[in-house]
Amino acid sequence: MKTATTVSSLALAASMALAAPCLAQTSASGDEPIIVTATALNDAQDEALQGVTMLDRNALIDQLGAGLGETLDSQPGVASTSFGRGASRPIIRGLGEDRIRLLSNGTAQIDASSISPDHAVASEGLEAQTIEVLRGSAALAYGGNAVGGVVNVLDGRILEAAPGSAFSGEALASNALGFDETQAAGALAFANDRFAVRVDGFIRDAGDFEIPGFAYSAAKREEEIEEALAEGETPEDFAEGAAENSFSEAEGLGVGVSRYGGWGFAGISVRRLESSYGIPKAHAHGGDEEEEEEIFPGPFIDLEQTRYEARLGLTQGFGVIDAVQAEAALVDYAHSEIEESGEIGTRFSNEGFDARIEAFHTLGALQGVAGISGSAVAFSALGEEAFVTPTDIRDLGMFVVERLETGAWSFDGGLRYEQRAYDNEVYGERSFDLWSASLGVGYRPSEAITLGLSLSRTERAPTEIELFADGAHLATSTFEEGDPGLGTETALSIEGTARWTSDRLQLQANVFHIAFEDYTAFFDTGLEDVDSELPIFSARQEDATFTGGEVSASARLFARGDWAFRADATADIVRAELDAGGNAPRIPPRSFTLGFTGETGRFSSRVEWVSVAEAEDLADFETVTEGYDLFNAHISFRPVAESDRLVVRLDGRNLTDEEARVHSSFVKDLLPRPGRSMRLALSSRF
Repeated sequence: MKTATTVSSLALAASMALAAPCLAQTSASGDEPIIVTATALNDAQDEALQGVTMLDRNALIDQLGAGLGETLDSQPGVASTSFGRGASRPIIRGLGEDRIRLLSNGTAQIDASSISPDHAVASEGLEAQTIEVLRGSAALAYGGNAVGGVVNVLDGRILEAAPGSAFSGEALASNALGFDETQAAGALAFANDRFAVRVDGFIRDAGDFEIPGFAYSAAKREEEIEEALAEGETPEDFAEGAAENSFSEAEGLGVGVSRYGGWGFAGISVRRLESSYGIPKAHAHGGDEEEEEEIFPGPFIDLEQTRYEARLGLTQGFGVIDAVQAEAALVDYAHSEIEESGEIGTRFSNEGFDARIEAFHTLGALQGVAGISGSAVAFSALGEEAFVTPTDIRDLGMFVVERLETGAWSFDGGLRYEQRAYDNEVYGERSFDLWSASLGVGYRPSEAITLGLSLSRTERAPTEIELFADGAHLATSTFEEGDPGLGTETALSIEGTARWTSDRLQLQANVFHIAFEDYTAFFDTGLEDVDSELPIFSARQEDATFTGGEVSASARLFARGDWAFRADATADIVRAELDAGGNAPRIPPRSFTLGFTGETGRFSSRVEWVSVAEAEDLADFETVTEGYDLFNAHISFRPVAESDRLVVRLDGRNLTDEEARVHSSFVKDLLPRPGRSMRLALSSRF
């Protein structure tokens, strides 16, 4: 049995219902600014001094992938850890794991996805109404582990204002060939002028996905054959045509209750997530099951999370305070790694809370925000494959950000103090006092042009894995040794932003440079652990430099009758070098996307070319990853006038069935991306 479910019937019932649209994140009028809540000052999207991407519900439906990383992989500057269809986590500008802050409605996700690449993010695109992606340091608001950026998933479960009707909703159902995947999601919202209740649910069921050719890369197959022959054995048959044991299932159910009025809003919500996914096999079935080689021993993972949230927004000011915003989350997370015998091999748990309160204020010519945040998490991994001992983690942070606007110019400045403390079962206590600061200047010579320059200095404490790991980490095929004596990592970042918007053309460019002092990572020692026979990777600190940028452009080409045609393009690149020589590992290669779109009132069509370069700037222990080209197509039709009451979508991905391997993935030579797929999706909103 792949998943023990307690919410299937309710989630499926909710998925057939209709849900309330997102309220506070996208404006009802295209003329109103889109507010990015994950920025410290709730900036409008076109005024932020760093790279920002906003995906609304329609964009999310178009780009839904298995896991948060795959859903966001097409965004400029974003890549994925790509550990099969079950687990993927975003990488921003070459930075991942603890350097990317994953949020749900502004508070920490609290899962185990930063611990290991085979651990899924406890958040689903199916339940998101909006996803905000901030590329670049957001340390002032969210601490040193946001030096690479922030991904904020907004589910709309707690309504902030009356939705305009007593009953509203949305539904989605889709089926994909190539993924053997069925999805359904939906919700209902009941509201009056003071109260609202919103219920939402989703269910996803996917079998083994199809791949073009073999699971192993050509180089890996050759290596396996040579090793077998050298030992006098017959080479095993390699899995091909499908990624065996790559199934993925998930379901969730949530409810939120809100009270709102001219004073602001207050609400509480609860959400239950259950997920189960297999760890793909590299060899075909047959022979003695115990002799089959797998990516790591353990056929599937069972994941569950219960999340309670409370949010408060006071919009009526008093004194110098203009508004107050607060949110808190209490989370109970666990997942079990189930062996082929059906026994639990290892169980990970993460229990804790995360809370923050912010006061937006006006002090003469200054407008700003002051806030305090705190969290306490109890992490444990128990079982045969536990490579880090139980650790309690506590964070307390205080920050202030101020902005001065004068004419076309704006000036930002901020400071944050944070204390992070660890209490490990074996190594005892460690604590870190962390300071971060930033300065920024923006210039808008006209409504069409925005220029910005920001400078930040960020301090990050090493993680519990970097400090206390001591054991075989089978998902990465390494024996990891932490160092309890590691110090603080410091990053000095500079970023330039330029935007130009006209009726026919929109351009945006971001360039960045990050100089790390004591960049913390696991490096190959050249030694092998005697018991596990795995290479030993030890945590140590090296100075490093990350440099790169993203460019995006969208242009209105021409019109023919009722059809309007547009073209868009994005490109990104990052170089990550160690100052002592060599490159940082698993850095995504440069990528380029070119798309053409044609639209009428009811029809929309798009063709897209995605080109990813060969990965050549390698760490000492890495191998070359070939580049690839993907061709995708999309058609949508709105039968009921020009509205979202019913939308029919047909998507084709990787239409040429290209073998594509993700360089940032730990299993790039063991598993490619999915092959050709087709998806039919129906959505409705009223």
